[in-house]
Amino acid sequence: MAQEPRKQGDRRCIIIVDGDDAAREHAVSALRDSGMEALGAVDAASVRGLMDVRPCDLVVTELDLPDGNGLMLIRDLRAASAIGLIALTARTEVVDRIVALEMGADDYVTKPFEPRELAVRCRNLMWRVSTAGTAAVLRGADRVRFADWVFDHGKRLLIGTDEQPVMLTRQEAAVLKALVDNPGRVMSRDALMDAVGRGWNPTDRTVDVLIGRLRKKIEPNPAHPELIVTVYGEGYMFGELPY
Repeated sequence: MAQEPRKQGDRRCIIIVDGDDAAREHAVSALRDSGMEALGAVDAASVRGLMDVRPCDLVVTELDLPDGNGLMLIRDLRAASAIGLIALTARTEVVDRIVALEMGADDYVTKPFEPRELAVRCRNLMWRVSTAGTAAVLRGADRVRFADWVFDHGKRLLIGTDEQPVMLTRQEAAVLKALVDNPGRVMSRDALMDAVGRGWNPTDRTVDVLIGRLRKKIEPNPAHPELIVTVYGEGYMFGELPY
């Protein structure tokens, strides 16, 4: 069953992971008051469950969690994705900061925290992640997650937030895979023609047609694309606009 192109707001999603209800709600409220979308998770299992159904751009986690060590969560998330990661904890020892950064955290904030400082750090980190061309891509086997979509290359389908599959043609899937495998990199029409198994011809508009069809399926506003961006005179690039 086909679905309409997703509707994406200006805000990006942040997950706060903390077993302390008051501390978690304090952080969530601080981010929401700053205009960001924030969700709370009580432990590592909860955040993984959230990320299975709701793409996020940043995870802020306490190091001491009810079901384990927050450092292990940071390590696992970093191994699987390029999203932003911030350790938010009452631990103040230098060694804790160093280990968190070595595990893959991008930043470290100690409790008690100033709400505006946390909001600024989150906003700045999401901007850095976005400008690095990561587009919040999460990978696994044949699946790639970006924005509000899960792309299953093997099955040639997209799954949106309403969990309704959107089928792709073989060539559409090949072009999308080439783009998401190279976030932030300009892909020439020649390279994209190679991806669909056709030789380059200056009069062949196959790539442009495929890009147009993909935009209608994944962009909130195909006339003003944010995910598949045209780089005039060079080709196309996959990546979200800076926060």
